[in-house]
Amino acid sequence: MYKFLLVIPFLILNQSFELHAQTQTPKNFIAFDMDYATFRASKGMVHLEIYLLVSRTEFKFIPDSGKYHSEHNIEVRVLRNDSLVAHDNWNRIDRTEDPNSIRSTQLLPDFSDFVLSPGSYNLLVTMTDKNAGISGKRQVDLVLTEYEEGELIISDLEFATEIKEAEKKGIFTKYGRDIIPNASSTYGIEMPVLYIYCEIYNFKSVDGEEPSNYQVEYSVTDLNGKEMIKPEPRVHKKPGSSTIEMGGLNVVSLKSKGYYFRIKVTDLATGAVATRSKKYFVYRPGDTQELTDAEQISGFGADGYIESVYTEMSLKELDDEWAMMKILAYKNEKKLYKGSDEEGRRQVMQKYWQERRGQITRDEFMLRATIAKQQWSGLRPGWRTDRGRVMITYGKPDEIEREGHSINSRPFEVWRYFGIDGGIEFVFVDKQGFSNFELVHSTSRNELQDYNWIRWIQVSSTGQGAAIGR
Repeated sequence: MYKFLLVIPFLILNQSFELHAQTQTPKNFIAFDMDYATFRASKGMVHLEIYLLVSRTEFKFIPDSGKYHSEHNIEVRVLRNDSLVAHDNWNRIDRTEDPNSIRSTQLLPDFSDFVLSPGSYNLLVTMTDKNAGISGKRQVDLVLTEYEEGELIISDLEFATEIKEAEKKGIFTKYGRDIIPNASSTYGIEMPVLYIYCEIYNFKSVDGEEPSNYQVEYSVTDLNGKEMIKPEPRVHKKPGSSTIEMGGLNVVSLKSKGYYFRIKVTDLATGAVATRSKKYFVYRPGDTQELTDAEQISGFGADGYIESVYTEMSLKELDDEWAMMKILAYKNEKKLYKGSDEEGRRQVMQKYWQERRGQITRDEFMLRATIAKQQWSGLRPGWRTDRGRVMITYGKPDEIEREGHSINSRPFEVWRYFGIDGGIEFVFVDKQGFSNFELVHSTSRNELQDYNWIRWIQVSSTGQGAAIGR
């Protein structure tokens, strides 16, 4: 099954760091972004939409009748208790007259969707370059919840690169509009407007009156809850018990880091209120990620902003964020969190950032975690990998030295930090050949130290690591 390709030229967040020195690494996996959103389906069911985004440069182009083409396969699997419950599989062909004209900012969006019953699932997406024979994988655990009748509620938010009138119906068409998904959730100079799509359910009718109005408010906060953008609310007439919301917000004035987009809907007849928020990222070339002292202080705002962020989170969202925060947590914090109820966990997380005031802000922490997720996620989240943990703990390295696979050596990376403890290094080796770089040595006194680490790089004639020092 072949589907058409749509190319979106815009600047996405370059998570490859600006480095002083590095060697070219042979490409051995496909990197792509994935996002999803859920909407109401028939009674008792949930409509799951899956969004993908990949750069054209991820694929190998080969000669084809005087031109060139790449071909890749996408497979989407939804599992429940290790059993396959939904499946989609298709090929894409991309053609060009000149492969040298292809840029990393030329992006290919894609889409798949299923109607599923509520419950817990595992979503696994595999993208394979059929010309190069290499693949990339992304997976995520899902909990699908039914959009029940009753209280006013907003669906998940779909971030988009563009919303326009549909000339003809395609895979991105909804209600006569083409909504091009932005699975990277990243915006910037060349993509200044954050477009969103969502659905609103359960407006109540007022007896004896014409359909009344409802109000929609957009706002943007930083990851600590500080309000950055808040345009004037808009008022609409209710079309019935449900409606859709499509709109955009210019976010190019914001600095490069993570933010929350928030939508608030108020039924002006009943006073019912519903909110929904989602993280996104701004990247502007030339921005520094270093926060000033004033920004670090104002980011906490007498702890009110941190408190507001965690107040809106569900227990699962708290636990998911805490799983990353544990990387920097003290032993007593881990013990206290484990033994606390939901409200207690919110307080532990709020105090966590109070204790680290002047060391690292939640903004910076979440940015590091996002880089780890987008760079190294595969069969497990990127922040759980060794490189992800080091990124979250120490930040972006000042220099990375990379060496690819050769006959006598395995791929490895050396990360250097010049401003920590007089200069420290981390050595990561791809021991198994699956792009899972493991930490084998560091000069930091708090990390694994193995000054005979070179043995992990060397390959013997049998293909096994050399026995030096074993």
